[in-house]
Amino acid sequence: MEKNLRRRLILAAGLAALAIFLGWEWFALKAYVRQDNTPPSWDQADHLSDAWDYRQALEQGRWSVLWTLPPKPGMPPFPPLYALSIMGSYSSPKPAQAALLVNWFYLALLCLSIFGIAWEFRPDLTALAAALIFAGAPAVQDLLFTQLMDLAVVALAAAAYWALIRSEKFKRWPGSLAFGAVFALGMMYKWSFFSYLLPAFWIAGGALRDPGRRPKALAAAGVALAGFAPWYVAEAPLLFPKLIQASADQSVAFWRGGAVLSYFKDSINGLGLPFFLLGWLSLLSPRHKRRWESMRLLPAWIAASYVFWTIVPNRQMRFLLPGLPALAVCAASAWPDLIVWPLAGFQLLSAANFPAGVIPSTPIPLPLDATATLLPSRPPSSADWKIGDILKTADKLRDRAEPFANTTLVANAPEFNGPTFAWTDQILGFSSLKMRAVNHRLCELSQFVIFKEGSLGPPAVIAGLPEAAAQIRDPRGWFRRAFVQAGAWPLPDGSQAVLFRQRRFRRPPLRGRIFNFQFYRSGPLSAKNMRIDLGRWDARTGDYMRVLVSAPQILFRGLAVTNFNLELNDVLLVPVKDEPGLRAWDDVRFLRIGRLKIVSARLSADDLRLFLENRAKKLDLYSLTMENGVLSLQGRFSAIPVSASARIVLGRAPPQLDFNVLSAKAAGLPLPVGWLGRMIPLSLSLAPNPETPFAIDAGSLTITGGVLRVSGG
Repeated sequence: MEKNLRRRLILAAGLAALAIFLGWEWFALKAYVRQDNTPPSWDQADHLSDAWDYRQALEQGRWSVLWTLPPKPGMPPFPPLYALSIMGSYSSPKPAQAALLVNWFYLALLCLSIFGIAWEFRPDLTALAAALIFAGAPAVQDLLFTQLMDLAVVALAAAAYWALIRSEKFKRWPGSLAFGAVFALGMMYKWSFFSYLLPAFWIAGGALRDPGRRPKALAAAGVALAGFAPWYVAEAPLLFPKLIQASADQSVAFWRGGAVLSYFKDSINGLGLPFFLLGWLSLLSPRHKRRWESMRLLPAWIAASYVFWTIVPNRQMRFLLPGLPALAVCAASAWPDLIVWPLAGFQLLSAANFPAGVIPSTPIPLPLDATATLLPSRPPSSADWKIGDILKTADKLRDRAEPFANTTLVANAPEFNGPTFAWTDQILGFSSLKMRAVNHRLCELSQFVIFKEGSLGPPAVIAGLPEAAAQIRDPRGWFRRAFVQAGAWPLPDGSQAVLFRQRRFRRPPLRGRIFNFQFYRSGPLSAKNMRIDLGRWDARTGDYMRVLVSAPQILFRGLAVTNFNLELNDVLLVPVKDEPGLRAWDDVRFLRIGRLKIVSARLSADDLRLFLENRAKKLDLYSLTMENGVLSLQGRFSAIPVSASARIVLGRAPPQLDFNVLSAKAAGLPLPVGWLGRMIPLSLSLAPNPETPFAIDAGSLTITGGVLRVSGG
């Protein structure tokens, strides 16, 4: 009785001390939120934007948005729970900072879960030490002050293992059902959550072979699947191809360049040097080995996570972190109290210094080209990056006759990047400004260009930007002939942001009117015997009123179109080279097109089949027909038989080209049309949009006799 009472008193004292720590973290987080004005960075801005989209949709009663929200450009769709959890931040005048307050609840769950796991193995105050050691790690503190879902994933991974341990390998109902529920929650925060629970799958496999444990393991699986499967089924066609693409970004194969040790080296600063040393060494401690039978799940948790995320080419410390709470439990369990508590004290000091920055960080050189930073910090910043001011100026200057204004950003810095501008544009309500990234043609069809002088961003994420910056700086280049400076703002890093808008032309930018090309090439477009009639220049609007383009055949990305005739209205363009006459061009840049009218165009089934086979290297089509408005194909994709048919319809309200799928099969099995609609667009808008900021008039469309014809636009 006395022993049980003593244990309860220790438990109460540990939880009380943990509550004090969390209370202090709450006040530190609140102080940070009050003082900080740093704009959200890349992924953070995307998550905040998703939260805004969910908030707007749910206020309008559009609940289907939970599984149909379009992902951000270049990003896979994210499960909705994190974005839903920060929706309330928009009631604050500083939503980006207010979203950080939600992280405190994830930190509290993380600390409680680590405490619970440690208590299972050693029911004394070292359970408190384990929670403090991990919570004070720089990587955890970094996530606490960042608008990312990763802290929630760390907390839920720890909670899932706590539930798994309490289930006694699926012998007990409460722990088993709790494990299933937490697993479902984790998967609805991030698709990679399963990777941290690989040892649990092994345990579940053993439970399924045991009649006594099988019902509980199946119930846990049922609870988990019921919680996350519907969203994944709806998003699968978009999610999995995007994940494969995203995992290879900035990637290095694990067998090259010492990549297999990258996470080990990163954990020096992610965990803090003392925790790094004592944590990894604890796995070899004799004290730990004596309790191997009861504690072996913890090294398995660490090892499985490490191996999985080392194999994944894109490596960031936040990806491995949900696999490392066990390291704190091992450290607290393996070492004597004279080591454990000073370690916990140092981690508390590190946590206190992280948002305060009172103690300067100290770099310590280490072997293998590594550097340890003692007491890293990231204090709040009140610096103004002028993003709102720039967008307000652009909105004031934009052409109100246009439905929106494309705006190209030439920068990709942490505080000054496309997602951050797009999110700021969203919350300021400038829906008519559309942020665009730089491409090989820089800023074609954009009304505005925003250029950050000085550092454009980290070297790994600015591909193409130095070349674009060189074009902007060239005083004799086409950009300076096409754009004029409209404003400049000093930035906190000592650089300057410059806003450019399209120049107003009083005279035609080209000499002459009619031009003939025996062979013409511009980017992905090539043609023979092309004729261009620029028509009349309108000095009042500063553009060409009616431009006619014709060619017997054009090739666009390898697709051959014959009998090609276009009419372009309200056109402004400039030659890349400042030389008289169109014949001297290497290329042109279109600044504005009001309307594109397809007068005539012809596409044959044979040309379309050749195009599709060239674009999809593993596709072999042995039949492609176009008859009575229906396109049908049969062939093989990677040796898998495929077939599909669709009716192509030219819609008028709204103007769009619709592909109404009639049937689709793979390996003889019918594919759900809804999935196809998520994988590929089944409607092509002809209304102005950021990709084609002009109206497209296609006239009439007929499909018969193996030919698609557009005429009379």
